[in-house]
Amino acid sequence: MNKRKFSKELDKLVTNRFLTPYYINELFRAKKSLFNDEKVEVLIQNNFSRVLQSMPKGSAEVSVNALYEHPEMREFMEKEDTIKLILDSVDHFDFKSIISDSEIKKFTTDFINNNFDYVSSNYDLKKMVAIFEYVDLSEENKDKMHEYYLKNKEGFLKEILTTTLSIRGNLTEKESDALIKIVSNIVDKTMVHEKAKVMDIKTLLAGSFSSVIRVGDTIIKVGTPRKTFDMPNDKRILQPHLRRDLQSDLGIGAVIEVADRVDTDFSITDEEMYQIYKDMRDRGVICGDFKYGNIGKLLKDNPPRNNEKHGLHGVVTETLKAGDYVLIDTDFVYKEGDPKVEISSDMSIQFEKRYKREKGIEIPKEEVKKETREVKTTPVKKGR
Repeated sequence: MNKRKFSKELDKLVTNRFLTPYYINELFRAKKSLFNDEKVEVLIQNNFSRVLQSMPKGSAEVSVNALYEHPEMREFMEKEDTIKLILDSVDHFDFKSIISDSEIKKFTTDFINNNFDYVSSNYDLKKMVAIFEYVDLSEENKDKMHEYYLKNKEGFLKEILTTTLSIRGNLTEKESDALIKIVSNIVDKTMVHEKAKVMDIKTLLAGSFSSVIRVGDTIIKVGTPRKTFDMPNDKRILQPHLRRDLQSDLGIGAVIEVADRVDTDFSITDEEMYQIYKDMRDRGVICGDFKYGNIGKLLKDNPPRNNEKHGLHGVVTETLKAGDYVLIDTDFVYKEGDPKVEISSDMSIQFEKRYKREKGIEIPKEEVKKETREVKTTPVKKGR
């Protein structure tokens, strides 16, 4: 196969976007018989723009990796001009995969850091948000990214939240757009309060039921409607700056909570956990979903924010101090005597039985029959 035939073959590949890893490997494997000892890597390098066009959309990363795996291609693939051509050519979906997971990730990072002015002037918003999410920027370029954010604030936050707010799948397009606008406003105001820059925004969780965003030392949680939005207030509950049920307010199936960041990576025993449960239980508060992942350690004092608009009923007067333990997930929290009490976690079932035994309270037969796990006596490392 001479250069002309190779060019015709590329024309077919560009039309069908069929330059898969298998085809790439076949080219190198059969190069002697197909190319009459002409170097296939030279043919690919001399036609690299068209080679990129022939890579399947949505999986260009695997084709780039397949090329890089061949030693004859590595020096070429690591060149700044080649990296520029790749990043300029691919769409935002493949762009994200290439800068985050590909074999040439290190070289894409170097290119972006060394040419940030070019990148920020020529790449679209989706690519810039991908850089924000996946590239380890230099301190100078973090400042430049913040300048870019300030010029494109609304679109930038919308792009971040479109991928972060997983519960949008349960909403109509109109509700989703309204939710993004509300959360964007909260993130923006939090940044001002925290004196934070855009690189201080971190996505901690994007699960099926909730998404957690950190801005400096503030946590913003956006989730599906709570089992118990209205609940008794207690000093052991992490006091929210904001807690809002959008279903009742605006007809949007979501709850937003804004609170201080807490430590979630520490060792704690079951006995220590029970003492927290008991402390709340002594004040008539029942936690139906009590478990390791729902307890945090305060990094700063937790002053009462008595506001019934937040769904917290009752006045708290005591301030827990930094280092104290608090409940950070407030679903399934009830006032003793509430007929709707639902105890779901094994730990809650076990601790409630123990509490009633210690207090001489009769345990209903249906509770006695429920299976529970054994109490651990050794410290358990927890963290999320």
